[in-house]
Amino acid sequence: PIGGSSVGLAAGTDGVIICKFTAPADLGVITQLSVYLDASAAAHMKGVIYADDAGSPGALLATFGEFNQSGSPEWCTSTGSFYASAYANLPIWIGAHSDDLDMWWYDAGAANQSKWANDNYADGAANPFAGGTFRPDETSVYATYTPAGAAGLDVTSKMYLTLGFP
Repeated sequence: PIGGSSVGLAAGTDGVIICKFTAPADLGVITQLSVYLDASAAAHMKGVIYADDAGSPGALLATFGEFNQSGSPEWCTSTGSFYASAYANLPIWIGAHSDDLDMWWYDAGAANQSKWANDNYADGAANPFAGGTFRPDETSVYATYTPAGAAGLDVTSKMYLTLGFP
């Protein structure tokens, strides 16, 4: 399914939550990150993408704009542009950096599939990713991208973490 059935982390702290998946072979330009959450409409939250470093999140690759959110459980989106074709067929980490992590949705995942860390929102996402705790969760998050070689075409695809791309 797209979207989890359980409520995740507790409310009220600055932090980053990201989840690892293997990018598809046709990965081109990532244009949007989407996450299912129950967030305070007053919370500030931006999309983030991290490189993989031997199974852990490493260098910050991109920071996207503020997520749209209404304060109800829903898919929230963050837009940006990240030329990601160099990461095709490789693990990458996507998620959000927030000043008020409220309720995240997730399903059971593999060991070390997601990671959460305290990270002051005011000074931007940590680069590289620092500290944190691994979780066996499959966070309800996905990236929308234009396939490599499709420049100028109105073609988009979605990498659904909850669908388990290999």
